[in-house]
Amino acid sequence: MEDMKYGDYVIIDPAGCGGGGFGKIFVAKKINDVENRAYVLKTYRGVDSNVINKTYLRNEIDSLRKLNEDPRNDYIPFLYSFDKYNIQEKEEKKIEEKNNNINTNTNININDNNAEMSEAEKLKKSKPYYVIDFFSKGELFYYIYFSYIGFGEELARVLFKKILLGIKFCHDRKLCHLDIKLGNIVLDKDYEPIIIDFGNSRKCMKENNDIIPLKKRLGTDNYMCPEMWHKSYYNGIKADIFSLGVVLFNLVTGKAPFKENSKDKDEYYKLIPNDLNGNYDAYWNKINSFICHDLSDNFKKLYQKMIARNPDDRPNNIQEILESDWMQEFDNLSPEERKTLDKRLKDKLKEIYKDIKDTNECLIIADKLKQSNFITRSVTNEKEVSGKTLKKIPNDRLNINHYIIIDGDLPVNKFMSNLIEDIKSEFDITQMDIRNCEEYEHLKFELCFYDLEKNDEDEIEKDKEEEEEEDDVDKKCIIEIELFQYEDGRYLLEFLRTKGKIPDYYNYFLEIKKIIKEKTLNSI
Repeated sequence: MEDMKYGDYVIIDPAGCGGGGFGKIFVAKKINDVENRAYVLKTYRGVDSNVINKTYLRNEIDSLRKLNEDPRNDYIPFLYSFDKYNIQEKEEKKIEEKNNNINTNTNININDNNAEMSEAEKLKKSKPYYVIDFFSKGELFYYIYFSYIGFGEELARVLFKKILLGIKFCHDRKLCHLDIKLGNIVLDKDYEPIIIDFGNSRKCMKENNDIIPLKKRLGTDNYMCPEMWHKSYYNGIKADIFSLGVVLFNLVTGKAPFKENSKDKDEYYKLIPNDLNGNYDAYWNKINSFICHDLSDNFKKLYQKMIARNPDDRPNNIQEILESDWMQEFDNLSPEERKTLDKRLKDKLKEIYKDIKDTNECLIIADKLKQSNFITRSVTNEKEVSGKTLKKIPNDRLNINHYIIIDGDLPVNKFMSNLIEDIKSEFDITQMDIRNCEEYEHLKFELCFYDLEKNDEDEIEKDKEEEEEEDDVDKKCIIEIELFQYEDGRYLLEFLRTKGKIPDYYNYFLEIKKIIKEKTLNSI
């Protein structure tokens, strides 16, 4: 099973769960992960992948690395781990020298010679991979397909704005995606859109913001701009905007705007006038025969501009789309109205999910993972608990990286006191106390582990006295904990990032979580 390991991650299901043309997607978990989280690992297994495909996968890794630089964006995957080469070769068997002299029992590890390999040799031998979150609600494509009539303008606009913000983030970092489509937008457990599959992405602007002309035809046929079909040079940003126009039409109507997209022979696209100011009546008359929505003038105006034959007629950037009259109809709403629309959209997605969860490969795997107590993550970093909502979610929770849900029969303060006593008893730790306790909708604690011998009581007291004057993190390990309570009485206990330089503090971290999960309280 050695070939199922990739760095600190191991593949859970060797069968995989789909993938694009340049790699295969597997469900993986981190070795020795006490949280039991599920990840997506993209690589190659079972076939001898060619150099071109490996190049695309490494290009995707480079793009994700660029997009993961601070500040990050909610609609771009977080890159947990990667290896652009990942040369995994087992040691060769014993080599017999022709003259039967020396080194007949020597095992040679080819990896020792990796540094001497040429780039081409390393590329040929490589098996690159990367790891991102497992997004448990699957591809947006299936939601549109099974909606039959799309989401209409109001709800589509809510979802489309989030997609626009994700692509704008890419363009602001001088990267164009070049394969924007419904299949490359997935939904996390909270039905938030995540843009994936950056294998075709390219740098689209120089440092001085001059456009870099591209020529290679990339992407998916039904979303390609006419410049690609004509094999002429194109602007990557304008190509992305054309693809976004196709996505927009799908979101609103549930139908594709063209059969063969921008090919001139397509019975729909050939009705698009060469000039943006031309007459679109023939196109809309034909389209209206199979869609179930009366489309507004503002929608038509934006859509026509995004899929214009002449790239110069399209918006110059995503910001122009965000500032269009059609998009401004959402921004002009009150916060309460926008929140209501977002909830209506997610309720609709949830209803469609019920219809597809038993027939879609990715969703079947996601359900099995959930039944096996695997955790999936969303952009809000919340654990998936069906039907449960927290009383309050502070804005500062985005930095949380350890958490666990537990039964809450005890009052909050008694619960925390019992937890601390159990931890002390398990480790025979006397040099630990509650450093701070704040209460405001939830409780925040700091457990302080002193880096001192048990008999140094005087030093312990001295440290306590000086805490208010000097936060000497070199001498103690501080574990910050926040405690929230669900409406049904259960607690969400969350471990924030730990301060201090005690070498084994992380072992404390893991063991405390183990006590909570397996011994002290009844974890779910």
